[in-house]
Amino acid sequence: MTKLLALLVAGAFASLSLAAIAADDKAARKQERAEYKAAKKECEKLKGAEEKACSREAKAKQADAKAARKAEKASE
Repeated sequence: MTKLLALLVAGAFASLSLAAIAADDKAARKQERAEYKAAKKECEKLKGAEEKACSREAKAKQADAKAARKAEKASE
């Protein structure tokens, strides 16, 4: 009986832990999108080649943040 109770308690803690990780991942994705949108909005103020370069840089930063998030998630 005590083993069953211990397994149920451990399962409950594990599910809570997974829920917290999922919430952190969602918050990180939301932050990435917000930063990208803000950078793109700043790029709109520029014209021509400067605007294109700014847009590429914003996209690259977003890709780097996404890769870092995925690497962190994989290491957990």
